[in-house]
Amino acid sequence: MVGFRKKFFLKIIMGTFFIIFLALGMGIMTSTVEAAAKKPSIQVKTTKLSVGESSSISIQGDLLIKIKGSDPIKKVTVKSSSPKIKVTQGKKLNRRNLPRGTIKFKKQGTYKLYITALDDKSRKTTKKITVTVGKKLSSYVKGIKNYETEKGKNISIKNKISYNKKYVKSVQIIGKPNYKKIGSYGVKFKLKGISGDIQWVYRKVKVVKYTYEISVLNNPKYNLYNKTHIWFYIKTKDPDQLDNLYLDCPDNGGHNVRLAAEPVDVHIIKRDDNIVPELMRVKGGYIGNLQFNKPGMNRIRLRKMGESAALCEKKVQVKDYDAAQNNWFNKVISEETGKSMTQKEKMYSLIRYVERNFKYDFNDGGKVVALVGESGAFFENYRGTCITFAQIMRKFADKLGLESRVQYAGYAEHYYAVVKIDGKEEIYDAMIFSSSGRIKNIKYIL
Repeated sequence: MVGFRKKFFLKIIMGTFFIIFLALGMGIMTSTVEAAAKKPSIQVKTTKLSVGESSSISIQGDLLIKIKGSDPIKKVTVKSSSPKIKVTQGKKLNRRNLPRGTIKFKKQGTYKLYITALDDKSRKTTKKITVTVGKKLSSYVKGIKNYETEKGKNISIKNKISYNKKYVKSVQIIGKPNYKKIGSYGVKFKLKGISGDIQWVYRKVKVVKYTYEISVLNNPKYNLYNKTHIWFYIKTKDPDQLDNLYLDCPDNGGHNVRLAAEPVDVHIIKRDDNIVPELMRVKGGYIGNLQFNKPGMNRIRLRKMGESAALCEKKVQVKDYDAAQNNWFNKVISEETGKSMTQKEKMYSLIRYVERNFKYDFNDGGKVVALVGESGAFFENYRGTCITFAQIMRKFADKLGLESRVQYAGYAEHYYAVVKIDGKEEIYDAMIFSSSGRIKNIKYIL
């Protein structure tokens, strides 16, 4: 009986301890579940954001989806790791517990955004987002610029816009110019990136009586150099007189050089010899030629007498003529002569090179004519006259350390080079006949 009672009490004690431990375990689990349930949760569209420089996103629409918790959300803050990201947000939250506001990305780089949600029980959650700021969205869009058009002529700007879809999702054009009235009208371009980031670009559409456009006429196979003729075409319907229009070069003193002959590959309608720089009227506008004193970037402006503002402008990159010419002479001497050759042998080899490779300037039965489409430096188009060839041979002699001069032959405006070798003067007269430059068929460029 005593043993039975001991066993009975032992079972009661063990049962009691089991109930206590079970209650404690359930209490701990309940507390953990409750604590986890009460902690706010932040749902974002992405934790790795790629945007463009100078763009912005909406906190509600592009960054956050919703914030929730068991207890009411008291406060939500969005902070940046750098002042190069500007966060502007309101205090009020919408029904998804999201604040209004925008985030602007000022400069390229990699940054962090921290979103923190705080509830009424002072429990908070922080979410980190990595932001990569790349090039401006506008750098992936072509066709965003100031436009100019004649009165009554509409521009379909939308058809002129193209963009890289890897970075830009859409381009929206806002603004309606009045093409029937002369004036300047603002146009906004809304660029949307793949992450929803927005960049605004502002431009103008100018409605004018006449439009003007400058383009280079020289053949693109030849480089543009200072000290050489560069031809420009001014496209316009302006019927103004030639003495009212002129080209100028504000950067490094470009100037016009009179030609020995009119260009024959353009249809000249009217020419005015009394103005500098020279303009010639052609179909659809005018042409003119300039030479620049120095290499580098040059601005060409079309202006009208008595008006301060330029009608139009174009930038032209001009290479260094002297440097390019010097390199050409060195290259030819290196390829056509050798150390074992005498000075006389070297000069002979060089004049043979000139005779093999050069042709006479374009001409029509002996009369030299100009071709705009073939205008260029002699060391690229390989054309010239007798004085060109004489100067080439003199330069070769100078490079070889020989005394030389250009000599007039005394007839037919002919010139040749005289070079002193071993105390004796030698004549170097390149035998290049004018027939090598005779024009058979003229290909008009205008």
